[in-house]
Amino acid sequence: MKHKESNSKNEWLFVLPFFIISYMIVYALSLLSRVLVEPLQGTALEFIIPLMKWAEWVSPMYFLMPIVGFFFVFLSIEWAIDFFDSSVLLKSFPIVFIIFCIVSFWVSLLFFNLPNALAGYPINVCFPSCFGHSGNGFIDYWHELKNSAFWLFFLSGLMGWVSFSLKEKFAGIL
Repeated sequence: MKHKESNSKNEWLFVLPFFIISYMIVYALSLLSRVLVEPLQGTALEFIIPLMKWAEWVSPMYFLMPIVGFFFVFLSIEWAIDFFDSSVLLKSFPIVFIIFCIVSFWVSLLFFNLPNALAGYPINVCFPSCFGHSGNGFIDYWHELKNSAFWLFFLSGLMGWVSFSLKEKFAGIL
């Protein structure tokens, strides 16, 4: 079963607004985190609202990762459906993507701290939390993820999957 070609202009004009909306959502979440999360630190609500610290967007990575995440996922889903010859992949893609992202960020943390490990310092990537341990080789996975541009890639990738699913749902209209 070959997946139909998606090179028509109508389909890309359908996708462009979804990309713009997803980029605005990621940017709005970053601004909202600055307004809501920081005043609530130290209160009981601190654990309800994710601590997204990427509101300042000081690196070009923060601007580019939503673009890369959205289009990487959007284009790779169609390739994967053709390659594996299965439309079931569309429904299971978010789970596979989440697992892939969690594992790949964990590996990147290990490689980033590899010089310390080679120097003889222990490296412990704490997943889900370091439970009070800090410094001396303890790396809090979730804290690092929330403060990295990879979090934007992750969110934008999920939005790319939603956009692809909507494109498939409304393919008859296009």
